[in-house]
Amino acid sequence: MGSPDDLPLLRFPAVEAAARDLASRQVLTRADFDRLADDAKAAAFTVARVTSLDALAKIQAALVDDVARGGTLADFRRAVDDALGSSALTPAHIENVYRTNVAQAYTQGQAEVLAHPLVADEFPYLAYHACHDARVRADHLRLETWGLSGTNVYRRDDPIWERFLPPWDYQCRCVVVPLTLADAARAGVREAQEWLRTGIPPALRAWVKPPPFEPPAGWTRRNRLEALI
Repeated sequence: MGSPDDLPLLRFPAVEAAARDLASRQVLTRADFDRLADDAKAAAFTVARVTSLDALAKIQAALVDDVARGGTLADFRRAVDDALGSSALTPAHIENVYRTNVAQAYTQGQAEVLAHPLVADEFPYLAYHACHDARVRADHLRLETWGLSGTNVYRRDDPIWERFLPPWDYQCRCVVVPLTLADAARAGVREAQEWLRTGIPPALRAWVKPPPFEPPAGWTRRNRLEALI
């Protein structure tokens, strides 16, 4: 049996891309961040009520480390307390910063992986999954049945993702899972079933109608979507 050094190195491209996305964002105070155009905000990092660039850089570094190595909200809270002091931000504020930024980074990492030429054509659909607990919001749960044929499955190129790609609200814990054609067919998507049966892609894209709700006012889409839709 070989030594541990001989074992293959496991890599997780989506996680690596998520960490790179967080690390690449320019640290700005909230005042400077708010002056940016929406497109520019996608490449910036800030935290409300934190005015020190040094403290912001430490918070960003803690998030990058959490994504790259795996961590918990408790770990991140300790890192924020070390950078700012234990009374600087409320627990709810820290949780909001943690969950929102980590979710956005993971979504961007997933988008980079799906954009790879060897991957892109294999996953024409995305399945939307909400978090089923007492904290789930009704609109987030509703997207699990708003998809094609009444499922939680949507075409990957559906414009709905421009507004509802998780996270699409503060502390959104929803995720999307890439699906192959066969996966979507098994999930009950009639378009996918016919496509799989005939081998002929549908002539018309089966996009869903917009849901009767919107992301919250002031929500900024920081994910770069071009790779995903």
